[in-house]
Amino acid sequence: RHAMDSRNAAFRRERKLYQRQLEEFYRQMRDDQDTKKQNEAKILQDKIRLRTLQRRLKNEEIKSQEPDKVLEENLATDNWKRDWLAKIEVAIARTRDHYAHCLDRPANRSEKKTRSIARKRIKHRVTEVLARADSKNIPMERNEAGVIARKEILHMIGEEERARLHDQMNKAFTKREHDKEMTRIKDETAEREAQARAKVYAVSVLSAACRRWLARKRVVERYEKKYDGEYHAFYYVNKQSG
Repeated sequence: RHAMDSRNAAFRRERKLYQRQLEEFYRQMRDDQDTKKQNEAKILQDKIRLRTLQRRLKNEEIKSQEPDKVLEENLATDNWKRDWLAKIEVAIARTRDHYAHCLDRPANRSEKKTRSIARKRIKHRVTEVLARADSKNIPMERNEAGVIARKEILHMIGEEERARLHDQMNKAFTKREHDKEMTRIKDETAEREAQARAKVYAVSVLSAACRRWLARKRVVERYEKKYDGEYHAFYYVNKQSG
């Protein structure tokens, strides 16, 4: 019985020791995991700070760079031309639709006049279409030639409108470049005048400073500063005349 009690006591001691070792093991694992999480969080914060700093430095670098005026002007010119070309295409489509409307359903005297002009052009074009078909030995009825002539005349009207609007665009571009050049000359003139005024001001400031320095030098060379003990005050004595 004594031996059995001794074995039970030894077992309980080993079990407690094992429990303490197991608890210590899991505590160490938990501490390691917490430390790992803290390190990862710190690394993440450092990365965020680094990215923020890099972004700020990049923004400051971009702000400090001188703008590429030539590139900006080229982009502005390209956008201006793109807008004009888009307007031209819209105007061409509107003109063709207007002539088609006048040919089909004129609503007033002006549209009837437009229809009359368009019909004369179409009639003349029908003759050319038939002649072109005959030269190629293509049989064609006059009605079919009229349909083709109408399409061709509407296309020609659109191209005439395109040429007119392109001429307007070129004139507008010439005026735009002239205005830009005049603005540039005006700005350069104003800058030169500002530089000239600044130069005159700088010269006046320097000359005034020189005059003050020369006057002070003459005073120092000609007069001597002394102290009157009776009146407790300073006074100046002319070195030449006494």
